[in-house]
Amino acid sequence: KRKKKSGADTASSRHMMFFGSPGTGKTTVARIMTGFLYKNRFIKENKCLETDGNFLKASTTADTAAKTEIVVRQAFGGVLFVDEAYALLSGDAAGEAAIATLIKQMEDNRDKFVLILAGYTDEMNRLINSNPGFASRFKDYVRFPDYTVDEMCDIFSYMVNQKGLCVDGEAMERFRVRIAKEKQGKHFGNARTVRNVMEECIDHHAVHIKMVSLVVRIVINWSVWMYQKMYRNISE
Repeated sequence: KRKKKSGADTASSRHMMFFGSPGTGKTTVARIMTGFLYKNRFIKENKCLETDGNFLKASTTADTAAKTEIVVRQAFGGVLFVDEAYALLSGDAAGEAAIATLIKQMEDNRDKFVLILAGYTDEMNRLINSNPGFASRFKDYVRFPDYTVDEMCDIFSYMVNQKGLCVDGEAMERFRVRIAKEKQGKHFGNARTVRNVMEECIDHHAVHIKMVSLVVRIVINWSVWMYQKMYRNISE
């Protein structure tokens, strides 16, 4: 009964902002959150429409406003997830038009969809401070910390197992050393970097298997040739 009576207020309070470095699971959590909101009847459909800040912009402010409104309406009944939302804060008129349209839709249709904006921490802080309309409409701010080395080792092991492979102790120790160095880099991407390293390992493993297979075939062919040669000599 409480949900039915205060459905609009409940829906309007669910708009969220996700802050965090790349590869910290913001998109994954947005999908999980969509299921949670649907299960608890905050939204009518188990639907998460995913886009990014650059996609909302068009060549003119009028086109940007229209495009942004269309995207929002497509998300009605569910969740609109805008990744890299800080791209709207590019200093051009199109970005400002998209921001203004989002704020208007959040107010006019607050009971019809949930908006989740996501991006890197510093950039998202600048976005939220760029317009008081944002700060007054978002009540949930979720920060995604970088993964620790131990957590990334667990992620690596899980990803490898999903590929039907396993990691021995020596390989895991090499990964630990590698990922600790990667973590200090400027372009470190948390789980994305873990996935890149895993794919690199799998590629090297595949090349190694092919090389071993090639050597085996060469040895077999050479052995057959030597056997045939010896047989001919004995026959003569």
